[in-house]
Amino acid sequence: MQHVQKFIWIWRSPLRPLKREHKPIPLKRKGDIYYEVQWQTASIEKEGHKVIHVDQTRHGETVMIYRLFHHDGLDDQDIHLRIKTTTPKGVLMPDSNAFLIVYPDSKLTKIADIRIEGKRVSLGYGSVLMTAIMQLVDQLQVRYVTGWISE
Repeated sequence: MQHVQKFIWIWRSPLRPLKREHKPIPLKRKGDIYYEVQWQTASIEKEGHKVIHVDQTRHGETVMIYRLFHHDGLDDQDIHLRIKTTTPKGVLMPDSNAFLIVYPDSKLTKIADIRIEGKRVSLGYGSVLMTAIMQLVDQLQVRYVTGWISE
């Protein structure tokens, strides 16, 4: 039961309402998305997290999937991913989120939640995210992936 209580705290604390879109943060170098991705990667990894996948959408936006590490002993079971999107106009804020639960004994990963909302829906971010998730579960030697798709 203690695991469940800690699990709920991890999952609820980082969420912000994504329907409140903020003005994009300007790029560090105007028009230089490549530099921005390098800068964002260094910033994320400086904070102890890890960029696990970078790709482009069909609209030419660069999407970075990074994994948060809470260093609470549960990082290999409760996985929190964030989706950082960089466009020519700037970096979209706040980051979208995804949450996975890994059951190592049964080689199962459950996609517990994917939060891509508002104007970000149907722009290809979920496809980039799913590619990153499949690479991650392969690294974790997971054999089964399940989840619940909802609104």
